[in-house]
Amino acid sequence: MSKIFKGLFSLGFILLFSLTSQAKLHPKIDSMRNALEGTQGIERLNILWFLGRTMIHHENEQANKFLDEGLLVMESIDTLSAANRQLTKAKFQSVRQWGCFELNDYYCAFKGSLKLDSIAKVLVELGEENWALRYFGDNHTLRGAIFSQQKRFKNAGKEFKQTLAKAYELNDTTKICWGLQNVGYNNLLSDSFDLAIPYFLRADTLFRIVNTRPFNIVQNNFGLGKCYIEMGNWQAAEEVFKESIALCEEKGLPRINLAQVQYARALLGLGKIEEAYKYAMKGLETMENEDKLQDLTLAYKYLALIEEARANSSSALVFQKKATALENENEDKQFSQELLALQSEYENFNNRPATVSSNWWWWWLLPLGIFLGGAIIWFIRRKPEETKPLEIAWKNELETTEISDPFLERFINKVQDSLQDETLSVEGIADEFKVSRVQLFKKIKAATGTSPSQLIRKIRLETAERLLIENSTTVSEVAYKVGFSNPNSFSRSFKDHFGKSPRDYLGKVGT
Repeated sequence: MSKIFKGLFSLGFILLFSLTSQAKLHPKIDSMRNALEGTQGIERLNILWFLGRTMIHHENEQANKFLDEGLLVMESIDTLSAANRQLTKAKFQSVRQWGCFELNDYYCAFKGSLKLDSIAKVLVELGEENWALRYFGDNHTLRGAIFSQQKRFKNAGKEFKQTLAKAYELNDTTKICWGLQNVGYNNLLSDSFDLAIPYFLRADTLFRIVNTRPFNIVQNNFGLGKCYIEMGNWQAAEEVFKESIALCEEKGLPRINLAQVQYARALLGLGKIEEAYKYAMKGLETMENEDKLQDLTLAYKYLALIEEARANSSSALVFQKKATALENENEDKQFSQELLALQSEYENFNNRPATVSSNWWWWWLLPLGIFLGGAIIWFIRRKPEETKPLEIAWKNELETTEISDPFLERFINKVQDSLQDETLSVEGIADEFKVSRVQLFKKIKAATGTSPSQLIRKIRLETAERLLIENSTTVSEVAYKVGFSNPNSFSRSFKDHFGKSPRDYLGKVGT
């Protein structure tokens, strides 16, 4: 599935709902700040909690100062019970870690979730099982969002299903809806459209039963409708996005422009080309005035398809180039080494005792293990520079392995023949091969264990590696030769894939 949608939906619905709700609180910030003067005890604690929670999304540093002060105030209140102290710590920690997530500080967010798990375990011991379940569920949601953001969809799926399990234990219908929706989005992002649809449909049913906010239904429709589009079920997609547009117009909801663009894609699939063009342009007009690059990328991509259907090839090319440029700009970063180290700690977290006084030696071994692991990773990454692997580095598995699958061989040949075409896409190859995008995905996935888009990216980058090694040329020239319109984006992608910058490879054949 295109990385546009990975960026578009990976935050999950719970975070979006949180942002929407708290935006309405901003006008109260000044009055609450003034109210701090002269207040003490629990009243001051509540005000500090409000300010920290409300400001974490737009003034993160100041919000954390309020949260720090709040914890100090809590320690000074003698009348608080042990359970209330732990609940206060949990509330403050939950706000902090989501703030880290929004700043893309995944290490901080992940580490914070482990800390909150410890607090939740103490809550269980204090008899606050329901609160503990809520925070365990929120933590699984956060870790799922981090994994999903970094394209680790299998890990994300496990976390989101744990969120859903906790929601069922609580018998909280709203949280069940959000849990279903998060599992659906994760399946959507990993191109498992047939698995995603049942979760979205179940969430839709429950949302309507509990008479939820229309925004929740619209958000769910984005995921459900996208699955229908990817599977070529244009009629179902048209109905879903038509309802979304109607709800947005009736209730004055945001993201109506995204619903219009998605609706346009469904109309194009039904052959209603001019109507599709009208809705796509209508959505684009408002998107260009907003700071939502992922939505804009999607609009450009769909308009390229529509213009191509209108036999307006020059305009289609312009929109496709705009989409590619924005898509490269929004390209996801890989996990930091710090976060990878933390993941091994998390795998054994639930098996650790609530208190560690009897296992103090574990905490000495853990840092040592992380240090040794980092040293091994460093040694492996240093080894190519010391033992001359560059002369064969470009002989990747596609060149040294005999390809027995004719379809895979045809796909690889197509990509290699079109490397300089920056508009090359999975959709275009599927059309040329006379198969659906889903069929293409399944065939390539079965043959290589990776998705078509990931295989295209791999071929581009490994070809670039060979060109850099064999030719004393510039990085920019190589970037253009393998289909990147932005050399900076190429350099980032190259370093993410190989662990070194393109300049490290220039002219190093046989050295």
